[in-house]
Amino acid sequence: MTTFMATGVAASASALPASAYPAAIDRDAVVVDIRTYAQRAVAGALPGALAIAADLVEARLDPASTGHLAVATDPRVQWVLVSDDGTLASMAVQALRALGVRNAVHVDGGFLALERLGLVAAGDSAVHVRREAAAISAH
Repeated sequence: MTTFMATGVAASASALPASAYPAAIDRDAVVVDIRTYAQRAVAGALPGALAIAADLVEARLDPASTGHLAVATDPRVQWVLVSDDGTLASMAVQALRALGVRNAVHVDGGFLALERLGLVAAGDSAVHVRREAAAISAH
């Protein structure tokens, strides 16, 4: 269990307004969808996002963790966490900051806010999505 899930860390981490989500993607931020599998199955995937279970966020994004993603060691990476309504992502960002990961924010209002604003598909324009699509179509 992650620190923020075990301790009930208060939700006061930095928020990215949902309306600023496309701009974050344009700046090559790495979007992490921490909604549950069931939530993604009902509401749909978040294009361009890494789907990481909430209980693995700290292990995957903290470069000091033995289970970190390779990209977590890049000090320039910007993390944008998305949960269903933003609450869990806010708590996860605060826990990451307690570990020293300062380059993480959460989408204020979460997936539901992105959906309300019609921004869920904004991740389709992410550089890594276009690069992977080009590589697949080249084969």
